[in-house]
Amino acid sequence: METLETKLEYLIELLEKERSGTRRFLTKEEAAEYMGMSSYTLDEYQRLGKLKIPSVKIGKMVRYDLKDIERYCDELPRRERKEA
Repeated sequence: METLETKLEYLIELLEKERSGTRRFLTKEEAAEYMGMSSYTLDEYQRLGKLKIPSVKIGKMVRYDLKDIERYCDELPRRERKEA
């Protein structure tokens, strides 16, 4: 079980990275845009369990790790293109 000190250190690190411009964590709107969907769709997919991307909650702020988003997108099935 994580201690309060460990959680605070983690949150401070996240905020420092965001402040320094090396953003790894995206807002809901940024994550949705990155994946080509609306933030409403992202919310609905998360609620229905269709989207398995973990989020980090800091107070009322929800953030998505870019690495988790990329991993999820890489695992999506690809369609074969039919030649005309």
